[in-house]
Amino acid sequence: MRLKWYGTSTILLEQDGTQLLFDPFIPINKKVFQPVAEEFAAAENIFITHGHFDHIARIPDILMQSGRKNLVYCTGKPRENLILKGIEKEQIHEISPGDVLNIKPFIVKVLKGKHIIFDKALLLKTFLSPRIIANWGKFISMLKENREYGEFGETVV
Repeated sequence: MRLKWYGTSTILLEQDGTQLLFDPFIPINKKVFQPVAEEFAAAENIFITHGHFDHIARIPDILMQSGRKNLVYCTGKPRENLILKGIEKEQIHEISPGDVLNIKPFIVKVLKGKHIIFDKALLLKTFLSPRIIANWGKFISMLKENREYGEFGETVV
């Protein structure tokens, strides 16, 4: 088995030619590693653990790169948002805690997850970080867009 970590929560698992990609992430800072869209597009199975903007925004681009061959697995709210972004319903499989998916050679058990809580101290520390200050315009536009892409208590692992 091969495991590749792209940073943040993006992980690629590969076994016997089958690939599972979890939470393709958009880096804010151009100085950090920028994953190649074609590499993400090669993964036939994309799992989204929660519906935040930074995890689902690249899905339409990834699917276009792949010729729409990928399947996306996510909970209800991210599915709704991806359909609004033009993704075909047949490409998106809604998952819920308790589901067991047999994507040979993998067996994926969907469990209830919990997202980090952004308390005031963490938000202040994050907003004042040099990385955010250097990319302030992009950060503000992402915050505005993220309003419609909430976690909605649907985080899965």
